[in-house]
Amino acid sequence: MDIHSIASFVMLTLLFIMTMVFLFQPDLYQRARRVHHFLFAMLILWWALALVFEPWTVKIYGALLVIAAVIEELRMRKRRRLAM
Repeated sequence: MDIHSIASFVMLTLLFIMTMVFLFQPDLYQRARRVHHFLFAMLILWWALALVFEPWTVKIYGALLVIAAVIEELRMRKRRRLAM
């Protein structure tokens, strides 16, 4: 594994963590919704770049992170809708 693959693992992990922070703190999500959507878009973009340039381990790891982020996003939206 080379340094670029490790950097991609780190970047995908950081983007995922920053995306999840906004979902688990509702008041932060309400104040900075655009930042959350930007980070989510960056996670998907970074994964798309990994699909082209990185080995299979990074591709699979990125896919799992994107799927987990989408599932969590849908779950939180449903929870907020039910709370209203």
